Amino acid sequence: MKIQDETLRKTFELAVRKLRNRDISEELAEIEEQEKREEMKILLGLLKGF
Repeated sequence: MKIQDETLRKTFELAVRKLRNRDISEELAEIEEQEKREEMKILLGLLKGF
């Protein structure tokens, strides 16, 4: 899969790490601070609650 949006790519990588039961809280917090798009904030919120 080729992902061109950097935030989406990082979110995908975090999702895979989360599925492997790894702690992603620090990285997720950093991305949330930087992200301006509302739709990405929703996606990050879903990942956080997962």
